[in-house]
Amino acid sequence: MTLRKTAKELGISLKTSFYLRHKILSAIKFHIGVDNLGGVVEMDETFFAESFKGDHKKGNPDWKAPRNSGLSRKRGKQVDYRGISHEQVCISSAVDRNGGIVLVPAGNGRLTTKQLSGVYNGKIEKSSTICTDSHNAYKSFAKSIPADLVQIERGKHKNGVYHINHINALHNKLKLWMKKRYGVATKYIGNYMYWFNWSERNSNIGWRTQGKALIYDSISSMLVLTRVDIRKTKPFET
Repeated sequence: MTLRKTAKELGISLKTSFYLRHKILSAIKFHIGVDNLGGVVEMDETFFAESFKGDHKKGNPDWKAPRNSGLSRKRGKQVDYRGISHEQVCISSAVDRNGGIVLVPAGNGRLTTKQLSGVYNGKIEKSSTICTDSHNAYKSFAKSIPADLVQIERGKHKNGVYHINHINALHNKLKLWMKKRYGVATKYIGNYMYWFNWSERNSNIGWRTQGKALIYDSISSMLVLTRVDIRKTKPFET
């Protein structure tokens, strides 16, 4: 449900509905963490437009968006710059053949080797085979593990028996799933990545059972989280 429908169903305020959602999602994020990956690992990145939704107070004429122009975007217009730019949030993603999934916001703009090392520090088994596109950041990253690297040339779908079809399919599902969320503030996008990750892991069970499993997983560890903590959420932790 949307936050408004949830608030109405539970008889709570919209603000309380928002904080309850992010308390649960923060607990799920803590519960899942970053998967250990091994064997054949497909890696890539996808992007979402940077958003400062909810950062301003309604009716404040002096508020300026913390982007270069200082202006709010017109409805339907996502970014001002063509191609990959600082106005886009990079989601570093990976899957392996054992069902491991990683979806972590890495930073603004194009992915760097430093960001890759921060996200996957100690999480990829040595001697794994990393399959990815031709982005240069993966070359130094693979050497640091060390792992074999197979890169798919631009315009091609595979390199011998290796491909990145699974990660591309995951990105397509993620984009459709996020579209139904009607825009997510960049500072909270990490919570939504872990929510989608959790949903993919539990896609083989019915929605009623999923609801129970979500609550069980969110209380599996002790996590102290206040409204202030949620407001201070940072989008990038690497």
